[in-house]
Amino acid sequence: MDNNAASASHKIFTITSLSHSGSTVFSMALACHQQLVTVGEVFQVVRQHPRAMLEDQARDCSCGKHASECEFWGPVLKALEGLEYQEGNEKYAHVPRAYEIVAQHFHSLYGDDRFMVDTSKGLHHIEAMIASERLTPNAVFLVRDVRAYANSQTRLAGKQNRKGFKKVKTHFWFQILKWYFGNRKREKLLQQTQTPYTTVGYDAFCFEIGKTLADVYEAMALPPVCQDEDLSGSAHHVLFGNPMRLEPCAHAEIRYDSRWFSESGYIMPLALMPFIQRYNQKKVYQKGS
Repeated sequence: MDNNAASASHKIFTITSLSHSGSTVFSMALACHQQLVTVGEVFQVVRQHPRAMLEDQARDCSCGKHASECEFWGPVLKALEGLEYQEGNEKYAHVPRAYEIVAQHFHSLYGDDRFMVDTSKGLHHIEAMIASERLTPNAVFLVRDVRAYANSQTRLAGKQNRKGFKKVKTHFWFQILKWYFGNRKREKLLQQTQTPYTTVGYDAFCFEIGKTLADVYEAMALPPVCQDEDLSGSAHHVLFGNPMRLEPCAHAEIRYDSRWFSESGYIMPLALMPFIQRYNQKKVYQKGS
């Protein structure tokens, strides 16, 4: 790798969202643009020693190859082995440099005209990129409808047979509050760090795929493209993310989970917390002030 590549500033498009908010599907749709390639949840890959990924025989990339044989992740994981990994309060100290290694390899593989899409969900990945002088993050703040999110999370918690205090996760009011404060925390970080970002409602995206993608491409300063409403043209190397990344049939279409339409458990909590519903309408559907 030459010195110019090592010192260059790399623009990264990163998606920040709560879990189960559609980031994998959205990023694959986004990467139908000829200048974008989604590489999944980078933070989840680089936060630990690469040995775990390399030795996991079931750790396949969405490109169809094992992590060690993937043209993108194979060399990256080998390069990450040279970092110093610590425990305790310093366990993420290596992450900014790890992100630089990922970005540098992406640049060497794809050149100046293509950009990496990272779907890491939390806040550590944004903080890591901000801490690096070699990375320029541009974020998509992805928000799923609170009713769909709460229904999905309470259903998931119910299947896990939680006991004691953890049973609180099976209640709609808990998941609704988690949705609100989790999204507000992400938005606050983006604003405080002056990270350029675009807000996208996942549900609005599913209903108006072409328009939503066109708006995001424009915000990203990318040229418009003729957008089909499927994922067959997506460019991706997703090593960590939603299991659908490994299902070829799932790459072909975007399917909206409408099970929450027949649910009513969210009605009372939202009636008692109208500020959450207002925030939901504003962020997901761009309605209200």
